[in-house]
Amino acid sequence: MIAVGIDVSKSKSTIAILNSDGSVLVKPYTMAHTQSDMCALADYLRTFDEPLTILMEYTGHYHYPVLKKLQQEGFPVCVINPYQMKKYGDVEIHKAKTDKKDAIRIATYALEKAYKLVPYAALEQKYEDLKFLSRQYNQRISSVSCAKVQLINLLDQTMPGITRILPLRSRHPEQCTLLLFIKRFKSFDEINKIDTLKDEENDLIGRVYEYFLSKFAKAVASDDGVFFTPKSLVKMLMTRSSLRLKNSH
Repeated sequence: MIAVGIDVSKSKSTIAILNSDGSVLVKPYTMAHTQSDMCALADYLRTFDEPLTILMEYTGHYHYPVLKKLQQEGFPVCVINPYQMKKYGDVEIHKAKTDKKDAIRIATYALEKAYKLVPYAALEQKYEDLKFLSRQYNQRISSVSCAKVQLINLLDQTMPGITRILPLRSRHPEQCTLLLFIKRFKSFDEINKIDTLKDEENDLIGRVYEYFLSKFAKAVASDDGVFFTPKSLVKMLMTRSSLRLKNSH
Protein backbone atom coordinates (compact mmCIF):
# COMPACT_ATOMS: atom_id res chain seq x y z
CA MET A 1 0.00 0.00 0.00
CA ILE A 2 1.09 3.55 -0.79
CA ALA A 3 0.20 6.35 1.66
CA VAL A 4 -0.21 9.91 0.40
CA GLY A 5 -0.27 12.71 2.96
CA ILE A 6 -1.47 16.16 1.89
CA ASP A 7 -0.89 19.14 4.16
CA VAL A 8 -3.21 21.85 2.83
CA SER A 9 -2.74 25.58 3.16
CA LYS A 10 -4.03 28.60 1.28
CA SER A 11 -3.46 28.23 -2.50
CA LYS A 12 -0.92 25.40 -2.09
CA SER A 13 -0.38 22.00 -0.52
CA THR A 14 2.60 19.95 0.57
CA ILE A 15 2.61 16.35 -0.66
CA ALA A 16 4.42 13.41 0.97
CA ILE A 17 4.28 9.80 -0.29
CA LEU A 18 5.37 6.77 1.81
CA ASN A 19 5.94 3.12 1.02
CA SER A 20 4.09 0.40 2.90
CA ASP A 21 7.14 -0.03 5.17
CA GLY A 22 7.06 3.64 6.16
CA SER A 23 10.04 4.73 4.08
CA VAL A 24 9.78 7.95 2.09
CA LEU A 25 8.95 7.17 -1.53
CA VAL A 26 8.64 10.81 -2.62
CA LYS A 27 10.19 13.60 -0.58
CA PRO A 28 7.68 16.28 0.47
CA TYR A 29 7.18 18.90 -2.21
CA THR A 30 4.88 21.88 -2.73
CA MET A 31 1.98 21.74 -5.17
CA ALA A 32 0.10 24.88 -6.18
CA HIS A 33 -3.68 24.68 -6.37
CA THR A 34 -3.67 25.07 -10.15
CA GLN A 35 -5.12 22.72 -12.75
CA SER A 36 -1.71 21.91 -14.16
CA ASP A 37 -0.15 20.96 -10.81
CA MET A 38 -3.18 18.98 -9.64
CA CYS A 39 -3.40 17.13 -12.96
CA ALA A 40 0.32 16.30 -12.67
CA LEU A 41 -0.30 14.83 -9.20
CA ALA A 42 -3.23 12.74 -10.47
CA ASP A 43 -1.18 11.46 -13.42
CA TYR A 44 1.69 10.50 -11.11
CA LEU A 45 -0.57 8.65 -8.68
CA ARG A 46 -1.91 6.55 -11.56
CA THR A 47 1.57 5.12 -12.12
CA PHE A 48 1.40 3.10 -8.88
CA ASP A 49 0.22 -0.49 -9.08
CA GLU A 50 -0.35 -0.77 -5.33
CA PRO A 51 -3.55 0.51 -3.68
CA LEU A 52 -3.46 4.13 -2.50
CA THR A 53 -4.58 5.69 0.76
CA ILE A 54 -4.84 9.45 0.32
CA LEU A 55 -5.36 11.55 3.44
CA MET A 56 -5.70 15.30 4.00
CA GLU A 57 -6.80 17.54 6.86
CA TYR A 58 -10.10 19.38 6.88
CA THR A 59 -9.23 23.08 6.49
CA GLY A 60 -12.54 24.91 6.16
CA HIS A 61 -12.49 25.43 2.36
CA TYR A 62 -8.82 25.50 1.34
CA HIS A 63 -8.77 21.74 0.74
CA TYR A 64 -11.78 21.77 -1.62
CA PRO A 65 -9.86 22.26 -4.91
CA VAL A 66 -7.53 19.30 -4.28
CA LEU A 67 -10.29 17.12 -2.84
CA LYS A 68 -12.65 17.70 -5.76
CA LYS A 69 -9.93 17.25 -8.37
CA LEU A 70 -8.75 13.92 -6.96
CA GLN A 71 -12.33 12.68 -6.61
CA GLN A 72 -13.06 13.67 -10.22
CA GLU A 73 -10.00 11.66 -11.26
CA GLY A 74 -11.41 8.60 -9.49
CA PHE A 75 -9.19 8.52 -6.37
CA PRO A 76 -10.75 7.77 -2.96
CA VAL A 77 -9.72 10.58 -0.61
CA CYS A 78 -10.03 10.53 3.17
CA VAL A 79 -10.40 13.71 5.24
CA ILE A 80 -9.38 13.95 8.90
CA ASN A 81 -10.14 16.46 11.61
CA PRO A 82 -7.03 18.58 12.41
CA TYR A 83 -7.58 17.95 16.12
CA GLN A 84 -7.08 14.20 15.56
CA MET A 85 -3.80 14.89 13.78
CA LYS A 86 -2.71 17.16 16.62
CA LYS A 87 -3.39 14.45 19.20
CA TYR A 88 -1.56 11.95 17.00
CA GLY A 89 1.48 14.24 16.82
CA ASP A 90 1.51 14.85 20.59
CA VAL A 91 3.07 11.44 21.19
CA GLU A 92 6.17 12.34 19.19
CA ILE A 93 9.31 13.04 21.22
CA HIS A 94 10.81 15.55 18.81
CA LYS A 95 7.93 17.81 17.91
CA ALA A 96 8.30 20.11 14.93
CA LYS A 97 5.77 22.13 12.95
CA THR A 98 6.61 22.57 9.28
CA ASP A 99 4.56 21.86 6.16
CA LYS A 100 6.90 19.06 5.07
CA LYS A 101 6.90 17.34 8.48
CA ASP A 102 3.12 17.74 8.70
CA ALA A 103 2.70 16.08 5.29
CA ILE A 104 4.87 13.13 6.38
CA ARG A 105 2.93 12.90 9.67
CA ILE A 106 -0.38 12.77 7.76
CA ALA A 107 0.99 10.09 5.41
CA THR A 108 2.24 8.06 8.40
CA TYR A 109 -1.19 8.28 10.02
CA ALA A 110 -2.77 7.11 6.75
CA LEU A 111 -0.40 4.15 6.70
CA GLU A 112 -1.08 3.12 10.29
CA LYS A 113 -4.84 3.80 10.36
CA ALA A 114 -5.76 2.81 6.82
CA TYR A 115 -8.04 0.04 8.13
CA LYS A 116 -10.44 2.54 9.71
CA LEU A 117 -10.23 5.49 7.29
CA VAL A 118 -13.37 6.06 5.22
CA PRO A 119 -13.26 7.88 1.86
CA TYR A 120 -14.99 11.26 1.77
CA ALA A 121 -18.52 10.91 0.32
CA ALA A 122 -20.17 13.24 -2.21
CA LEU A 123 -23.14 13.68 0.14
CA GLU A 124 -20.83 15.03 2.83
CA GLN A 125 -19.44 17.45 0.26
CA LYS A 126 -22.93 18.85 -0.38
CA TYR A 127 -23.37 19.52 3.32
CA GLU A 128 -19.96 21.18 3.46
CA ASP A 129 -20.85 23.35 0.46
CA LEU A 130 -24.07 24.41 2.18
CA LYS A 131 -22.17 25.22 5.38
CA PHE A 132 -19.68 27.27 3.38
CA LEU A 133 -22.45 29.20 1.58
CA SER A 134 -24.21 29.77 4.90
CA ARG A 135 -21.01 31.23 6.41
CA GLN A 136 -20.56 33.49 3.40
CA TYR A 137 -24.17 34.67 3.66
CA ASN A 138 -23.87 35.42 7.38
CA GLN A 139 -20.63 37.34 6.79
CA ARG A 140 -22.35 39.35 4.05
CA ILE A 141 -25.33 40.19 6.29
CA SER A 142 -22.96 41.17 9.11
CA SER A 143 -20.94 43.50 6.88
CA VAL A 144 -24.12 45.10 5.50
CA SER A 145 -25.44 45.65 9.03
CA CYS A 146 -22.17 47.27 10.13
CA ALA A 147 -22.14 49.52 7.06
CA LYS A 148 -25.76 50.48 7.73
CA VAL A 149 -24.99 51.47 11.34
CA GLN A 150 -21.95 53.51 10.23
CA LEU A 151 -24.01 55.29 7.57
CA ILE A 152 -26.75 56.17 10.06
CA ASN A 153 -24.12 57.56 12.48
CA LEU A 154 -22.72 59.75 9.70
CA LEU A 155 -26.20 60.90 8.68
CA ASP A 156 -26.93 61.94 12.27
CA GLN A 157 -24.08 64.43 11.85
CA THR A 158 -24.56 65.59 8.26
CA MET A 159 -28.34 65.24 7.78
CA PRO A 160 -29.99 65.09 11.21
CA GLY A 161 -33.48 63.56 11.07
CA ILE A 162 -33.29 62.47 7.43
CA THR A 163 -33.83 58.79 8.28
CA ARG A 164 -37.15 59.65 9.93
CA ILE A 165 -38.32 61.12 6.63
CA LEU A 166 -36.72 58.76 4.13
CA PRO A 167 -36.20 55.20 5.41
CA LEU A 168 -32.91 53.40 4.79
CA ARG A 169 -33.50 50.19 2.86
CA SER A 170 -30.44 48.06 2.13
CA ARG A 171 -32.07 45.19 0.21
CA HIS A 172 -32.03 47.14 -3.08
CA PRO A 173 -29.58 50.04 -2.52
CA GLU A 174 -29.79 51.17 -6.16
CA GLN A 175 -33.51 51.90 -5.58
CA CYS A 176 -33.26 53.37 -2.07
CA THR A 177 -34.52 56.94 -2.16
CA LEU A 178 -32.42 57.97 0.83
CA LEU A 179 -29.19 56.71 -0.75
CA LEU A 180 -30.06 58.41 -4.03
CA PHE A 181 -30.73 61.65 -2.16
CA ILE A 182 -27.38 61.44 -0.30
CA LYS A 183 -25.53 60.75 -3.53
CA ARG A 184 -27.15 63.76 -5.19
CA PHE A 185 -27.14 66.39 -2.43
CA LYS A 186 -24.33 65.22 -0.05
CA SER A 187 -25.45 67.02 3.14
CA PHE A 188 -27.77 69.68 4.55
CA ASP A 189 -24.80 72.04 4.76
CA GLU A 190 -24.28 71.75 1.01
CA ILE A 191 -27.99 72.38 0.45
CA ASN A 192 -27.99 75.43 2.73
CA LYS A 193 -25.12 76.99 0.78
CA ILE A 194 -27.46 77.41 -2.20
CA ASP A 195 -29.16 80.82 -2.05
CA THR A 196 -32.48 80.07 -3.70
CA LEU A 197 -33.78 83.60 -3.04
CA LYS A 198 -31.06 85.31 -5.08
CA ASP A 199 -30.18 82.68 -7.68
CA GLU A 200 -33.15 81.35 -9.61
CA GLU A 201 -30.96 78.82 -11.41
CA ASN A 202 -30.26 77.12 -8.05
CA ASP A 203 -33.90 76.52 -7.25
CA LEU A 204 -33.25 74.03 -4.48
CA ILE A 205 -36.83 73.08 -3.72
CA GLY A 206 -37.61 72.68 -7.39
CA ARG A 207 -34.52 70.58 -7.99
CA VAL A 208 -35.26 68.29 -5.02
CA TYR A 209 -38.90 67.93 -6.05
CA GLU A 210 -38.08 67.16 -9.68
CA TYR A 211 -35.40 64.70 -8.64
CA PHE A 212 -37.65 62.70 -6.34
CA LEU A 213 -40.63 63.05 -8.64
CA SER A 214 -38.75 61.21 -11.36
CA LYS A 215 -37.68 58.46 -8.94
CA PHE A 216 -41.10 57.93 -7.34
CA ALA A 217 -43.02 58.23 -10.59
CA LYS A 218 -41.18 55.33 -12.21
CA ALA A 219 -41.88 53.03 -9.27
CA VAL A 220 -45.39 53.90 -8.05
CA ALA A 221 -47.22 55.88 -10.74
CA SER A 222 -50.84 54.67 -11.09
CA ASP A 223 -52.13 53.04 -14.26
CA ASP A 224 -54.12 56.10 -15.40
CA GLY A 225 -51.07 58.36 -15.23
CA VAL A 226 -52.04 60.14 -11.99
CA PHE A 227 -49.13 60.59 -9.59
CA PHE A 228 -49.44 61.75 -6.00
CA THR A 229 -46.38 63.24 -4.30
CA PRO A 230 -45.42 60.94 -1.41
CA LYS A 231 -46.03 62.26 2.11
CA SER A 232 -42.40 61.70 3.08
CA LEU A 233 -41.25 63.96 0.23
CA VAL A 234 -43.75 66.70 1.08
CA LYS A 235 -42.74 66.57 4.75
CA MET A 236 -39.05 66.88 3.93
CA LEU A 237 -39.58 69.77 1.49
CA MET A 238 -41.77 71.65 3.96
CA THR A 239 -39.26 71.09 6.77
CA ARG A 240 -36.34 72.43 4.75
CA SER A 241 -38.43 75.31 3.35
CA SER A 242 -39.49 76.43 6.81
CA LEU A 243 -35.89 76.34 8.00
CA ARG A 244 -34.77 78.39 5.01
CA LEU A 245 -37.47 80.99 5.58
CA LYS A 246 -36.70 81.16 9.29
CA ASN A 247 -32.99 81.68 8.58
CA SER A 248 -33.67 84.38 6.01
CA HIS A 249 -35.41 86.68 8.51
